[in-house]
Amino acid sequence: MLSPHQASEHMVSQMNFRFILTAKHAAPYNKLNPLHISITMKNHLLTATLLFYTLLLYSSSALANALAQNHTPEVDNIRAKYQHIQTHLKDYRTASQDIWGESTEGGKATAHYDHSNVLQRIEVIWFGESGKRIVYYYFDHEQLVFALDQQIHYNRPIYWNQSLADEVGDTELFDPTKSTVIENRYYFKHEQPILWLDNTGQTVDLNIEKNTEQAQAVIAHAKKMYQQFLTP
Repeated sequence: MLSPHQASEHMVSQMNFRFILTAKHAAPYNKLNPLHISITMKNHLLTATLLFYTLLLYSSSALANALAQNHTPEVDNIRAKYQHIQTHLKDYRTASQDIWGESTEGGKATAHYDHSNVLQRIEVIWFGESGKRIVYYYFDHEQLVFALDQQIHYNRPIYWNQSLADEVGDTELFDPTKSTVIENRYYFKHEQPILWLDNTGQTVDLNIEKNTEQAQAVIAHAKKMYQQFLTP
């Protein structure tokens, strides 16, 4: 879809083209009616202006709909639950398990239980040579309500020391502070995805099958982890 600015330029371009045709094929008429060209241009300018504001209104409406979806009562409740867990996280009891077979370097999962021994959050870390992935699962009444997925990419493999760098003429070593992080946020209701925000904060279309499948995979893994920690 053209931006309002692009649409306006496109309309002006079309306007100029029509003006040339009008001047060429209706020259006798224009000579007799000197105001014809001026009126035609004004009409086209008016049309271009109306199109510009129509597209601007459409863009504003789309943005408003995205913001509204981002702040539904369900999403706001999930964020309140997330904040509650984060605030009390330091007081929760923890239990950990090693994870094998899901990444090249293995992984670790840590569950957090509140004072009533209710499982509130699970943190899962998968380790790799070139990065790691961390997923935080948040639960409410034994159901997944939120997942924060962080994919961390290292600037160099973890084993990349001075000796290896010198062999290939590399001037950079492994430095965790130079890692890049890509985040995805998933919101769920009754263990069904209701909102997915990508790394830029944009809404991901859950009507697309592959996106829905990815969100369902998050739910499936969260359930698997939950069952493993259900009996601490």
